[in-house]
Amino acid sequence: MYLFIFTALIALYQFKSASNYVENTQVALAKYQETAEEYSKISSQIKSLEAQLEMAQLFDLTYNQEGQVALESQYKGPQDVSDFISDALIQTNINKELQHALIPFKSENAKYVFNTVKVLNQKWLIANFTNGTVWGEAILQFSINNGVVNFLTEDAFLYR
Repeated sequence: MYLFIFTALIALYQFKSASNYVENTQVALAKYQETAEEYSKISSQIKSLEAQLEMAQLFDLTYNQEGQVALESQYKGPQDVSDFISDALIQTNINKELQHALIPFKSENAKYVFNTVKVLNQKWLIANFTNGTVWGEAILQFSINNGVVNFLTEDAFLYR
């Protein structure tokens, strides 16, 4: 009789232990599956961002070796050629006249000035400009002659 009770207690212990093991394994598996799903989502987001970065780099002088070589043969200075061109365009804002020479729009209250410049290749750049209330963008052609950058506005528009 004691042997039967002792065997029943051992069997009950084994059953409860196995039950807890199965529950713990199921919880661990569920956590692992959640982690795998999160990893999959993050991995796809990373791939999407990498594709966007690749597209953004497509029209950027920083990643255009041929364009850099062409410009560096014209400009030999301590500053990065892209920064040199951007700074030269921003320097055109200093002119005291109300009408900016490179922006083909008239402003009644304030002068348009360039803010941000992105050099696309060895010939073109895109820049945005504002007069404080109205914004616009322009595509400019540029050339470097004897360390001086010359600009020509090809097209521009305003956001209204």
